[in-house]
Amino acid sequence: MKILITGGAGYIGSVLVGKLLGWTELKGDLVQTYVPYVDKLTVIDSLRYNQNTMGTYMVDPRFNFVLGDVDNEALMLPLYEEHDVIIPLAGLVGFPECAKYPQLAWDLNMSVIGRMLDHINGVGQEKKIVFPCTNSGYGNYPDGRFVTEEDPLNPISIYGKSKVRAEELIRSNGGVSLRLATVMGYSPFMRVGLLVNTFCWKAVKDRCIVLYEKKSRRNYIHVEDVCNAFILALEKYDTIQGKAYNVGLSTANLNKEDLAKKIAEYTEVHILEAPFMKDPDQRDYLVSNAKIEALGFKPQWTLDATIQHLLKFYTSVSENSGNIYFGTT
Repeated sequence: MKILITGGAGYIGSVLVGKLLGWTELKGDLVQTYVPYVDKLTVIDSLRYNQNTMGTYMVDPRFNFVLGDVDNEALMLPLYEEHDVIIPLAGLVGFPECAKYPQLAWDLNMSVIGRMLDHINGVGQEKKIVFPCTNSGYGNYPDGRFVTEEDPLNPISIYGKSKVRAEELIRSNGGVSLRLATVMGYSPFMRVGLLVNTFCWKAVKDRCIVLYEKKSRRNYIHVEDVCNAFILALEKYDTIQGKAYNVGLSTANLNKEDLAKKIAEYTEVHILEAPFMKDPDQRDYLVSNAKIEALGFKPQWTLDATIQHLLKFYTSVSENSGNIYFGTT
């Protein structure tokens, strides 16, 4: 199997590459060895955030890194043709960054996907494509029921809208879409701006978490479990083509206030409320992950274990540490 990962040096890709190559990881006292899935794995990334996360893998003869932009068709078209599997991680992630650069968000999150599919169809090639969508595409379901993949999508932000449109293109071409919950946990390229990650950062560095829209609910999932979901999708690909799956931790459907209180169980932190502040991203939902769980998906990281790990990790880094990105999502 020959796999191409666009944006593979980022938060998710930096973990996924090692898993797909079959490298061994140490998690607590448990050593897990993943089956080597690939004969060749290529990462293309622009290194937009000046991260240096790929050096570890350079020793593996199956691994290849390409420095470049995914909107460079002359560069991308041969790469699409050379690989059997495409995992398009490249894009602008999250409400704030997409709102700041709307045209770039639409181009990287949706238009690049359309051009990729047009080229693949034009040369008559069949590819396995596993796409990272977002469950922010559900928008606002305040009635308290759990949304499923059968519920209508109603994205609010440019981020959600661009990803949902790209998902439509992917699925109409037989690809698989993973609607990711808010991702959390340690990665070699650390995105502090994700909600669990940033609350833990504030708890360690400021000893204070400021809450607004405190009853707004999200679902969460560890980055390593996200990568395991990609692997599961590849294993089951022939039977799940054209489908979408929510990917989250079912025991971690909770609001911001409950999340802050959970963090306070493990460290001394003041929780302050800012009742007059408003979150421009008005998502609010509970998510059912039953569909992917029926495929055998079992997250390995609990919310408690993730929080404890982050609190410990953050004592070893500062704002000036390498591979730390503070952009919010």
